[in-house]
Parts: sequence; C-alpha cells; structure tokens
Amino acid sequence: MVNYSTSYTGGQNGYGTFVSFDPATSTLSTVEHLTMENGRAFRGSPMVINENLSTKSFNTPTVSVYPNPTKSSVTVSLDQVDKMEVYTIQGAKVKEVVKKNEIDLKSLSKGIYILKIHSNNQIINKEVIKE
Repeated sequence: MVNYSTSYTGGQNGYGTFVSFDPATSTLSTVEHLTMENGRAFRGSPMVINENLSTKSFNTPTVSVYPNPTKSSVTVSLDQVDKMEVYTIQGAKVKEVVKKNEIDLKSLSKGIYILKIHSNNQIINKEVIKE
C-alpha cells in the first residue's frame, strides 16, 4: 500500500486529498480530504509514504576485476562485456573500450578509479587501484 497526498491545488477544500493506492489491485481510495486544519503541512508539498517496503531480488552477476591493484591493465570476469568506462573519483571519464573484457590503464596516473562495466543491459561499478 502506498499513501500520498495530492498537491495544494487538488482536493475538495483546495488543500489536497490524502489518498491510498493499492498496487496489487490498482485501486485508489480517498483517505481524507485535507482542510486548513489538517492539510496545512501538505499544502504545496506532495509527499509519498510507502508502508510496505520490500527488496526485490536483482540478478546482478558476480564480477571480479583482476589484478587489482594493477600497474598496467585489468580484466573483467564476464563472458559478455558490451562496454567498459573508466572514471576518476571526480567523475571525469578517462578511458573507454567496447566489446572487450580487458582494459589498458598504463597511460593513467596512480590513483583510484571507478570501472563502469556494461553487460547484458546492466551496469556494474567496480573500484580499481592503479599503482
């Protein structure tokens, strides 16, 4: 069950309506029409309250990046790699390879980098240390 309020412009009294949505049955129910007394906090500030928090199971493959730390290149333990990108800690992309599971880092300065691996419509981030 997900509860949320509409914005200030909606609702019977112009302050919004507190509603509840049940995704299992796709039904929307009015819990309460907000008024000057009970809706002042909601006015202009829509909110969402999710009462049933759950964790979905994701099919993220286990990925090894080796050798790590490295002085030259790293290899990714996946059969299919669509693309790999290397980013600095500050977020600047410094290297990219396509359709390879190995990437040469010789030209990079010593430091910590983020390796962004694209495989089977998934993105996996791994930390790589360049010595």
